[in-house]
Amino acid sequence: YARGMANPSAAGTPPRHPTVATTSLSLDGWEQPSDDPLPGDGRFDALVVGAGLTGLATGLLLARAGLRTGVLEASHVGAVTTGRTTAKVSLLQATKLSRLLRLQSRDVVAAYVDANREGLAWLRRFCADHGVAVQERDAVTFAASPNEVAAVRREHDAAEAFGLPVRWHESVDVPFPVHGATSLAEQLQLDPMELLDELVVQLRSHAGSLHQGRRVVSVSKSGPPLVRLDDGTELRADHLLLAT
Repeated sequence: YARGMANPSAAGTPPRHPTVATTSLSLDGWEQPSDDPLPGDGRFDALVVGAGLTGLATGLLLARAGLRTGVLEASHVGAVTTGRTTAKVSLLQATKLSRLLRLQSRDVVAAYVDANREGLAWLRRFCADHGVAVQERDAVTFAASPNEVAAVRREHDAAEAFGLPVRWHESVDVPFPVHGATSLAEQLQLDPMELLDELVVQLRSHAGSLHQGRRVVSVSKSGPPLVRLDDGTELRADHLLLAT
C-alpha cells in the first residue's frame, strides 16, 4: 500500500510482509487542525462523538441543516479507523455481501447496498465540489489460495444479484498468486486525511465546531443528554450521536 493507492481485498489473509513502520502512511506528516473553543453555556443542538469520516460527515450534515453542532474527539481527527484505512471507497468490500446474506434477509442486504451507493455518490460529489483529489480504480476481491475461490465466487454472485456490475477474472496482474477474482470498476481511492481536513473546513463554514482531546466519559440516561468529559466539563445537547 502506497500513500493514496488502494489494495485489492483478499478473501483470506494476504501474503505477509515485514513490518517496517507503525505509523499510518496517511497520518505520516499530516498536520492536526486547530481546536475551537467550547461555548460558554455548554449548549449544543447536536453533539457528535468521534472525528473520523462518519463523525465529521454527520456533523457537517447536521450543521448544514442549521443545528448548532459540535464534534468531540478523544484524540485527534482521523486517529483511529479513517486515518488507518487502505484509502479506498468501494461498494465491493471483501466478502461482506455474501456474509450478510447468511445472517440477514435480502431486503436488509438490498438496503445496505442502496445506502452504500448513496454514500459513495455523496462522497464523490463532496470531493468534486471541494477540490479533494480522487482517482477512479477497480476494486478487487481475490482468492489467495484455491480453497478461497468458492468464497470469492459467492461474493461475485451476491454483488451481481444486487445490481453491482462486477466482472469475474481467472487471474489478475499482481505479483503474487491469485486463483480467481471479482472486480468492480469506477470505485474511488483518495487520501483520507485530505478528505477529513476538508470536512473540518466545511463543518466550520456552517458554524459547526471541532473539539479534539475531549474524551466523553459518561452521558445521562434520562432527559436531554448531559455529556461529561474527562476533565469534568459538562455539555448539554438535544441530540447525541456516537460515531466511534
